[in-house]
Amino acid sequence: MRNFIAAVGVILAAGPAIATERAYVLIETAPTATLRESLENNLQNCKALLANIYPHEIIAHLECNELADINIAVAQMAKDAGVIRATLWLLMKGQ
Repeated sequence: MRNFIAAVGVILAAGPAIATERAYVLIETAPTATLRESLENNLQNCKALLANIYPHEIIAHLECNELADINIAVAQMAKDAGVIRATLWLLMKGQ
């Protein structure tokens, strides 16, 4: 196990730091909506981690390469048939 950790540490130290933009989005859904896979798989240049907080509310943690990608991802979320509203809560600039 120690050898693996050391190898990963060397790889991480040798690679360039990549700045990513992060955001939290509140997604309000219709009562019959089942759109988890749609939200996770249809976001270009972004990755989403989704968490249900109430029966019809989802919080999405987005991580994108560029700020423009976050704008596109939130717009895509809002266009989904089961989404009532998508609200950008917090935006964290990459460093």
